[in-house]
Amino acid sequence: MVATEHIELPAGESWRREPPASIKEGQVVATVHFDPRGQPAWYDAIVIRVQTRKYNHGAQDMLHLYFPEDGHDDWYSLPDRSIAFDHGNKVTGKPLKEAKAAAAEA
Repeated sequence: MVATEHIELPAGESWRREPPASIKEGQVVATVHFDPRGQPAWYDAIVIRVQTRKYNHGAQDMLHLYFPEDGHDDWYSLPDRSIAFDHGNKVTGKPLKEAKAAAAEA
């Protein structure tokens, strides 16, 4: 895993590396990815599913994220320092339904 703690959070007052007390579907997040030149950039995503995986040694929260910019979806395990959480923003209704449908088609 690449260290991302030194990368500034996305612009705005409500972004935090710590997740909210309860992560729900529709939570807006951003994840760090590196471009071909190796420069970090934040990409917005929507949590479309929250799942807890139970193992013999404990449990781990998983987030299924949908990236509207390119129609990509992916799973992330928590904790993950490459995720920033927008504590002031959540999508509901039609945008959340469309994100789930798009991920299901992929």
